[in-house]
Amino acid sequence: MVLKDCAPDTVFRKVLVPRAGGANGALALEIASILCDKDAPENSITALNVDTGRHFDIERFVDEQTRKKGLDKQRFVARTIEARDPVEAILAESAGYDLVVLGTTQESVLRQFASRSIPEEIVHRCAKPTVIVKANIGMRSWLKRWI
Repeated sequence: MVLKDCAPDTVFRKVLVPRAGGANGALALEIASILCDKDAPENSITALNVDTGRHFDIERFVDEQTRKKGLDKQRFVARTIEARDPVEAILAESAGYDLVVLGTTQESVLRQFASRSIPEEIVHRCAKPTVIVKANIGMRSWLKRWI
């Protein structure tokens, strides 16, 4: 987990979790639920899907993950917006939030050297406090990715 511009005593009431279907989205939801102040009035966590032509059922994802992880589903809102450029859409959407939590992608080494991933680009350009998370993929998964 990497935190950008997150002061220790900051209270986060509105958290945005952009989600595209990658492996670390569930972890991003869980981290968002920890960082979002449960006692603050009108607190909420928005799981956002930016639809660029590939359908992803964000409502089902939120339902499944809150059930699996024992999270309070009442704190989550599932939302889909359509856009050609997911980075620009997420950056525009982040204006109404206190914190943005992103799961990293698991891209090949060649892809990583060629350009920034969508989460990396968002973290680099976002003016809001931002957290980027990645689950430990383990040695077996790591080897499969490289071979």
